[in-house]
Amino acid sequence: MKKLLLLALISILAAFAFTACGNEEPVTPEPPITIEPDVAPPEDDPVVNDPPVVEETPDEEEEYDGIGLLVARGGGPDGAVTGALIVIGESHDEWPFATGTEGNVRAFDPEPGATYRITYGVTNEGTGGWRVRWTTNVNLFGDNTAGDYAIVNDHSLSPEDVATVIPAHFNQDVSPTGAYTLVVEITLDGGQEFDGLIGNIGLTGTGGSHDFRVDSVRIERLQGGHGTDVDELLLDWTR
Repeated sequence: MKKLLLLALISILAAFAFTACGNEEPVTPEPPITIEPDVAPPEDDPVVNDPPVVEETPDEEEEYDGIGLLVARGGGPDGAVTGALIVIGESHDEWPFATGTEGNVRAFDPEPGATYRITYGVTNEGTGGWRVRWTTNVNLFGDNTAGDYAIVNDHSLSPEDVATVIPAHFNQDVSPTGAYTLVVEITLDGGQEFDGLIGNIGLTGTGGSHDFRVDSVRIERLQGGHGTDVDELLLDWTR
């Protein structure tokens, strides 16, 4: 009898458990979590600046600061003329008998009998020397005076010397490279006539060479003759 009761109790419990499991609602699984990769925000468009303006350096003769000094830039491989011209004349009709620049701008007002010291700073790039010559206009080559041509080779000097005559030829002890200071002290002869040893003053390379650079030109009027103190600075140009 006890066994029958025990079996009946087990049957009732099993039925209740089956009913409870059958009535339980199924559990809906959670959707999978999707991890999005980090995406950097778009950068702003870069600011495009205007390219810098580069001023070209011309290779032809130019006038500097209204002082009548003409310096031809360039030289060497680019084939441009190199030299410097000190303009002191206004026309062929009056002393010092050389034409001037447009508007007749001169480096200084020349005085007959006054002595002037001209100092050139140059950097050699292969030329054998330099000439300082009288010219009748603003052309560095081919228009030298007849008086200049007559003695063009008579005054050969070293860059260490001070020339007291134009034309002067600085062609002694010159290295193909290096910086030099060329000094000329010239007394302007008020008695010179047209095409003599008077005119504008040009610096060129030996034999028409352009393998050098003009770095500076300085002109001073002296108190007296050669070697005296400076009375006035007339021109001071540096590249």
